[in-house]
Amino acid sequence: MPYKNAGQVISRCKELQRLWTQRDQNIADWYSLLSMYDELKQENMESVVANDPRTFYNTALYLLTPNVPHRIPIQGLDNEAQAWAGSLERAVNNAWDGLNRQYRRRGRKSWMEYVVGLLLSTGWYAVLNIAARDKLIAEAWHPVEVYPDWDGQDLYSVAHVFTLTNRQARRMFAQRDWNESSLSAKKSGDITIYDLWELDSDGVLNVTVAETTLVKNKIEEAFAEIPILVGPAGGLPDDGPIDKLRRVRTREDWRANIGQSILATNAKVYRGYNRTVTFMQQILRDTAQPKYWERGRGGNTILTSENLEKRGPIFRLAEGEEIGTLQMPGIPVELTGLMPRMRP
Repeated sequence: MPYKNAGQVISRCKELQRLWTQRDQNIADWYSLLSMYDELKQENMESVVANDPRTFYNTALYLLTPNVPHRIPIQGLDNEAQAWAGSLERAVNNAWDGLNRQYRRRGRKSWMEYVVGLLLSTGWYAVLNIAARDKLIAEAWHPVEVYPDWDGQDLYSVAHVFTLTNRQARRMFAQRDWNESSLSAKKSGDITIYDLWELDSDGVLNVTVAETTLVKNKIEEAFAEIPILVGPAGGLPDDGPIDKLRRVRTREDWRANIGQSILATNAKVYRGYNRTVTFMQQILRDTAQPKYWERGRGGNTILTSENLEKRGPIFRLAEGEEIGTLQMPGIPVELTGLMPRMRP
């Protein structure tokens, strides 16, 4: 049955959203590694961020995004069929060129680079795919904005929750001939879109809410299934049964690990390596810039920061005055042999 108001649609979208909370947290965690965010940064202290996650990702992205030629075998075909095959090849290649051009005009990479980049970094893919009468639609959605649910047989519900600038929203409304009244009260600022797809006995149904206004009524679409390809890549195989057995020791939901970034397996190793090298770097800095002590008389200051930073300073000491450095711990010899084994 159709939803009666926007509140019901938003409530259903948020219900689906909550199912994937731990997944989204994991994705943000993996992306911190990929973006080489310095988690150990402290004021006036050394910190090291290894580039292994980024180089690993760049290599995988390069290998997985080749220029794939589309060829139709023509052996055994007559001249007319070969001509049709050639036309079909050109049509498919033109469709890909148009799709890539469309994505580059949005300030993105090619369609394949965008999708594979998200696949590697999040462990998920989400693509709206529709064969319309005049064109092929393959709209890649960001996985952290897509919240699916399956019933064991098919994809039966998907919420696509995302935000647009006011300008983007007005352009979308004009393209889809939606009522812009929901935007009139909000002259500026981001607009939240709740796009819900569901499969029930009536067929595939779609309803859209902008902020709190129903802009597209829930209608039956001309599809036998929800036209969205969404799913995990990598990750763990369990979809619930093992998770129930582990609930005694952990509260982690199976949805958190069914899809995983290419960095997930080594995530803890990367962070452990960064922490160890940071400690070593700090010891080296403390050795090169040691902490000093002085013993003077009558409150006389011998050492100053300015003098210590000079090249070859001369300190004159009166009788009974002393200066020295605090002895810092050295780097264990065993650590030099451990470091190569710690690196992923």
